[in-house]
Amino acid sequence: MSKNAHAQEEDVSCGVGACKPRWAARLANPKLFVLSWCFVIMTSLAGGAYVAGVLTTLEKRFGLQSQQLGLFSSAADVGSMLTVLFVTYYGGKPGVSRPKIIAVGTLLLAFAAALSGLPHFIAPAYDTNLPGTENNTKQDTCMANQTVSSCGKEEEEAASSQGQGLLLLLLAQVIYGVGSTPVRPLGTTYIDDQVPRASAPIYIGVSSVVFVIGIPLGFIMSAFAIQFYIDIDKGIDPAEFGMTPDNPMWVGAWWLGFFICAAALVVVAIPMFFFPTAMKKPADSDDHQEEKEEKSAKRRMLPMIDDTDRREPLLDSNRGLCEQLKDMAKSLKDILTNATFMMLCLSGVCNTSISGAHSFMPKYMEVQFGIPKSQANMLVAPVVLPFMIIGFLASGFIIKRFKLTPRQCVYMSIVCTVVSTLGFIGMFFFTCPVPPMAGVTIPYGYSPYMPNSPQLSAADFNLLSPCNTNCSCGTEKYSPVCGSDGVTYFSGCHAGCTVKQSFMNPMGFTLANYSNCACLAKLPPAVLAEKFGLGGKQHGSKPSSDGQIPPAAGGMEEENVRQRERRNKTTPGIPGDQDFGIRIPESEGQIPGNSTGIPDSGDQIPGNGTGVPGMRMPSFAIGAPCSQTCSQWKYFLASFVGVAFVGSFGMIPTIISVLRSLTPETKSFGMGVQVVFYRLIGFIPSPIYFGALIDSTCRLWSTTCGKRGSCLLYDLDRNRYYFLGLMVILRMCSILFELVAAHLFKKREESKPEGKEGGATNRDIAASLGSLAGSIRSLDTTGRDENPKDTEELRMNIWNKGEEAEEAKPLA
Repeated sequence: MSKNAHAQEEDVSCGVGACKPRWAARLANPKLFVLSWCFVIMTSLAGGAYVAGVLTTLEKRFGLQSQQLGLFSSAADVGSMLTVLFVTYYGGKPGVSRPKIIAVGTLLLAFAAALSGLPHFIAPAYDTNLPGTENNTKQDTCMANQTVSSCGKEEEEAASSQGQGLLLLLLAQVIYGVGSTPVRPLGTTYIDDQVPRASAPIYIGVSSVVFVIGIPLGFIMSAFAIQFYIDIDKGIDPAEFGMTPDNPMWVGAWWLGFFICAAALVVVAIPMFFFPTAMKKPADSDDHQEEKEEKSAKRRMLPMIDDTDRREPLLDSNRGLCEQLKDMAKSLKDILTNATFMMLCLSGVCNTSISGAHSFMPKYMEVQFGIPKSQANMLVAPVVLPFMIIGFLASGFIIKRFKLTPRQCVYMSIVCTVVSTLGFIGMFFFTCPVPPMAGVTIPYGYSPYMPNSPQLSAADFNLLSPCNTNCSCGTEKYSPVCGSDGVTYFSGCHAGCTVKQSFMNPMGFTLANYSNCACLAKLPPAVLAEKFGLGGKQHGSKPSSDGQIPPAAGGMEEENVRQRERRNKTTPGIPGDQDFGIRIPESEGQIPGNSTGIPDSGDQIPGNGTGVPGMRMPSFAIGAPCSQTCSQWKYFLASFVGVAFVGSFGMIPTIISVLRSLTPETKSFGMGVQVVFYRLIGFIPSPIYFGALIDSTCRLWSTTCGKRGSCLLYDLDRNRYYFLGLMVILRMCSILFELVAAHLFKKREESKPEGKEGGATNRDIAASLGSLAGSIRSLDTTGRDENPKDTEELRMNIWNKGEEAEEAKPLA
C-alpha cells in the first residue's frame, strides 16, 4: 500500500492515536456525528444560559453592580473574539481533524465551567444575619448612644475573597468563550464536506433547532440550583434563620449548576475524539445536476453582481503571504465601502445590542414585579425561545415560498421591527406600585395605609429620623424588616425596635420578631378600626395597580385569642398574607404590640407622644421585607413573547439580504466581518452599558467596609423607562438603517431589472440559521485545491460565463 493510500485510510479511520480498529469504521457516519455534535452544542448552550440565570444571585453574593454583571456576561464573547481567526484558519487546513478540535474545545468548556464554581469553595460562608448571634442582635436593634462596629477583620477578609472570586469568574468566562469557538463553525464545515449538497441544509438546520433545547435547559437548571441554599455543602440549614427561596434576601447555590455542566461537557466530548478526519462520502449520482442547479440558483440570488469580478480565492497556499494579505485588504475595502452591506450590518448591530437587555430580563422582572429569582428564570428563555424559533422557520418558509427580492426582504424586516417596537412601547404600561421603604421612598411616620401618603424623591433620601438618631444604626448590613404599618425599614434598628426575639414555627424555620419599635407610623383611627379591629382581624388587601391598600402587618384572629386559654399564642403574620402559623409558649413572653388584640384606651402610639383613644397601635416588625404582590408580570410576559416572536420574523430576511449584498468572492469574508461587527459593537459592550443604565436607577446601595456593593432598591419608574427606552431607541435606529438599505436595493434593481428576481435556497436558509446561532464559517478550504467542494473554486466556477446557457428553472 502506498504512503498516500495509507494516509487516506488513516483519515477515514475511527479512533484515537494507535487505537483505530477496522470495525469502528461503521460508526463513522454523518448521522452519528450530528447526534454527538448536537449534544455538544446543547450542553455548551446550557452552560452559557446558566450563567445568565444566576446573574442576580452572583450580584447579591459578591456585591456586584449591574455594570459589573454586564462585564461578566461579555467575557465569553471576548474570549471567542481573541481566538476565532486562529481556530477557523487552523481548522481549515488539510489533514486537520476538526472533530478532535471540537472535542478539545469542549473539554476546555468543561474546565471553564468547573473553574466558575471554584470561588464558592475558596470564599468563607455567606454572611447571613443569624438572629442568634449577639453582634447581629446589637446591629439589628436600637442601642441608644452605643457604637457597634460592622466592619471588622472578618468583614474585610470576606470583601477581599469576593474580589478574588470575581476575577476567577471573569477568567473562567473568557476561557469558556475560547472553548466554544470551534464548536459551531468547524462542525458546520465538517458536515458540509461529508454529506451530499442536498442533505447539508437538513443536518445544519437540525443543529440550529437544538437552540430550542439548550438555552431553556440552562435557565431551568439555574432555577433548580438556586432553590438550594448557597452553603448547603457547609451543613448550614437556612431554616434555622427563617430563610426560604421566596425571601428577597435568599442566595441560592449558584455554583452547583457549573459542576453539573462540567461533568456533562466531559461526557459529550469523549465521542468527538473518535470521529475521523474525513468520512467516506457515499457516491451521489445527482451531484453533477445539483451543481448545475446551484450555479443557476446562485446566479438568480445575486443578479446585481458583475460577472467580470473574477478575483483569486482569499487564502491560497500556492500564493505568498504578502499577496494574500493584499488581496484580503482589498476585499475588506470592498466590503467596508459596500453601502448596502454596511447599512444592513449596522441594523443588525442595533438588534444584537438588545441581547444585552435580554441578559438582564430575569432581573428586570424580579425588580419590577417582585417575583422570585427561580421563577423569573423559568419564565424568560423557556417560554420565549420556542416562539422565536417558530418565527425563524416561518420567515424562511415565506421568503422561499414567495421568492422575495432583496428589497422585499428588507421591507419584511422593517415591518417586523416596527411592530416589535410598538410592542416595547406598550410594555411601558405594565408596572407595580413602588414598595414603601422608610427614608427611601416614603417619609418616616407615614404608611401606605394612609390616604395620599407622600413619596420621597431621590434627593430626599435619608435613613435617619429623630426616632432612630440615637440608636447608632449602621448601614453596612441590610437586614430589612416589615413593620406593622406596612412599611419596610432598612433594619430593626432603623425601625427603632429595642427588642428582638426568634420564634420557631411548626414548618421548621425560625423567624425574627422585633418589638417596641419607635419609628412605626401613627395610623388614623379609621384605618386602625379597619385594619386592627376587635381581635386584630385584617381587612383589605395589598396595594396593587388598581389602587388597593395593603394589609396590615400583623394582628390576631379572634380564634387565636381564645387559644390563649390553651397556653398558646400566635404571632403576627408577615405582610403579604403569608401565614407562617407561629406559636409561642406563654412563658416566652407576650406578643409585641398588643398581647390580646383587644383595643385599650389611653394607649400611646409608638414613636408618638399622643395616643389614639380607644385604639392601640401594634408596634412590632417581622424580620423580612414587606412582600410585593402584583399580577402585572403576566401581561408583561405575554407582550414580551409577542415582541420576541415578531422580532424573530425579521431576522432571517435581514441575513438573506446581507448574503445578497455581497459578491461571491467576498461573501464568506463579509459574513466574518459582520460577526466581528456584531461582537465588537453589539454583543460585547451592550451588557455593560445596559448594566450601567440599570445602576443609574438605583436608590439604595449596599456597602461593605465603605465600598459600594449591589443595589438594594431601584427607582421603578426610572428603571422601566431607561431599560425599555434604550431598547426602543435601538429598534428605531435599526429601522432607519434598514430604510436606507431598502433604498439602495431599489436603486440596484432599477439599474439592473433582472435583480428583481428572488427566492432563497435551502442552503441559504441553513446558512441564515447558522448565523443566528453565532456561527462563523471557517475558511475551511485553505490549501485544498484537490477538494471538489472548495468554497472559492465553486464560486469561481459558478460565475463562468460559459455556464449561462445551463440556467435551470427557478427553484421552488
